Amino acid sequence: MNLPHVVRSRMSAAAAIAALVVWAAASPLAAQAPAAAPVVVTVAPVTLTAGGKAETKVTLEILRGFRIIAPGTEGKFLQPAQLAFNAADGVFVEPPAWPAGKEWRDPDGPSLKIYEGKVEFRMTVRAGAKVSAQELALSGRLRYQSIYFDDYQKPATLVVRLPVAVTTSPAAAPKAKPPAATRP
Repeated sequence: MNLPHVVRSRMSAAAAIAALVVWAAASPLAAQAPAAAPVVVTVAPVTLTAGGKAETKVTLEILRGFRIIAPGTEGKFLQPAQLAFNAADGVFVEPPAWPAGKEWRDPDGPSLKIYEGKVEFRMTVRAGAKVSAQELALSGRLRYQSIYFDDYQKPATLVVRLPVAVTTSPAAAPKAKPPAATRP
């Protein structure tokens, strides 16, 4: 739609404003932004014994063109990534040790630490000594703020799940009796 042609055709002011809104909404940049979350989180299942601990691998896959703000970045309106899981039935997850973010400088702002592409790190899962053998899924949340090219998005939250299998500890397992002695 040619905007000067709309104005020259002596349409009403309301029609001209409506045409301008439609024209602006169809900009190529708006058409490129995906509707789904720009981050995909994968948490590997973990198996541990009662009273023990194990590590799980967490992978963040960030869509091309997006960056997320890494922990350790400070700013009044910035939301660095945070990942936390709820404890359940004596099983809990320690806070992650995030990898160092990559230095990125906003053309109109300060230098930030960000993540792009694929980010992998580990988290420690622990089970209390009196936890019974079971399988469960811990519910968690990844809170992050993405940057799409140079446009800061609102902070968002993704719900994630961590499958956990707790087994009995080797010390608590019943000991097998030796076979009965036989005489020839």
